[in-house]
Amino acid sequence: MRKYNLQINGKDVSVEVKNFSGDEAELELNGEVFQVQVQNIAHTAVPVEVDSSQSSGRSFSSTSPVSTPKRPAAATSKGSVPAPIPGVILSIYVAVGDTVRSGQPLLKMEAMKMENEVSATQSGSVNAILTQVGDSVLQGQELIQISPEED
Repeated sequence: MRKYNLQINGKDVSVEVKNFSGDEAELELNGEVFQVQVQNIAHTAVPVEVDSSQSSGRSFSSTSPVSTPKRPAAATSKGSVPAPIPGVILSIYVAVGDTVRSGQPLLKMEAMKMENEVSATQSGSVNAILTQVGDSVLQGQELIQISPEED
């Protein structure tokens, strides 16, 4: 899935996410495989600094992460467009204010090494886009809100 070259307390560490499903993950840490329970997922909403002087990979630093609940609330409102399965957002085809028809593709996500289009659940106007390209999302996480079309 994803591989990270990190530096922790001055030591180089290689971490590869082998499998991630719900609240469990399989990680390879410096060649040793671990089965882990995911207790919390934190998304950072702060800028990161890229250290381009390291040719072996990317180095990131950031300040305080913004925590999110362990599991996203299932999308329940009629105009809600949830993620059908866990994945990564590859592209978003619409913008806030766009008029969409039921079944129209709204975004593309990669899940289980396949690209999937997520379509509008109803006709109406895009009220909010709650994700961005590159975001990892969980199954049931609300991605887009659509205000219903008025008759």
